[in-house]
Amino acid sequence: MAINELRTSAANILHLRQPSAKELDMLREKFGLHPVDLEAALTIPKHNICGQYRDQVHLVLCWPVCPPGTGSWHFDAIHFFIGTDWLILIDHRIPSLDQTLQSVVASQPSAPPLEAVYQILHALFLDLRADIERHGFGPQPDALAKTLSDVVISIEQLIEAQGEMFRSAHDMLMAWRLLRHQILNLCQSAPQRTIASPQPARFVPTLVAGYAALSFLMIVVIRLVINRH
Repeated sequence: MAINELRTSAANILHLRQPSAKELDMLREKFGLHPVDLEAALTIPKHNICGQYRDQVHLVLCWPVCPPGTGSWHFDAIHFFIGTDWLILIDHRIPSLDQTLQSVVASQPSAPPLEAVYQILHALFLDLRADIERHGFGPQPDALAKTLSDVVISIEQLIEAQGEMFRSAHDMLMAWRLLRHQILNLCQSAPQRTIASPQPARFVPTLVAGYAALSFLMIVVIRLVINRH
C-alpha cells in the first residue's frame, strides 16, 4: 500500500500496512532502522517486544481486532518505531488505525512522537472497549484479557524507560496510569471459560455410574453361575 504520511509540529508520522520490501529498504535508509526489526515488522509475533537503542525505540504490541460486521476476533500487531522527531507505524489489518491517526493529528497538532503513541493507543482502546461491549470477549476470553493486560504493562515500561529521551515521558506516565485502571477493569470483566470446567463434573459421575453398572453386571453373572451349579 502507499505510505500514509502525516505531520504534527513536533513529529513526522508515517503509517504503512503490509509494506513491501522496497518500502522497508526506504525506511532503513532514511531513518536508520535495524534490519532485524524491519524484518520482524512483516510478521505478527505472539509476544510484545520492546527494543531500545540510543536514539530510537522499536515497540511491538499484539493487538486484538474485531473487523466490522464479523463479530469474530483475531490478533494483529502494531509496530511502533519511535524517534525523537518521527514516528513510524506498521500493521497488517487493523481497520480503525487510519482514522485514528487522522483524528490524533487533528486533535493534537503539536504532539511529539511518544505523546502521539499514547493518544493513538488511547483512541484504539476506546474503539476496542466499544467492540467488546458489542461482541463480547469471543470464544477465547482469557486470551483477549491477557493480551490487553500485557499491552498495558509494555506501554508503562516503555514510558518509564524513556524519561531521558522524551521530555514528555513523565506527564505521559501519569496520564497512562489513569487510563490503565479502566483497561485492567475491562480485562477483569472477561467471563471465565465455560467449556473446560464442566467436563470433570460430567466425567466423574459417568465414570462412577459405569463402575456401578459393571459391578451390578458381574453380580448378576456370578449369581447365574452359582444357580446353574
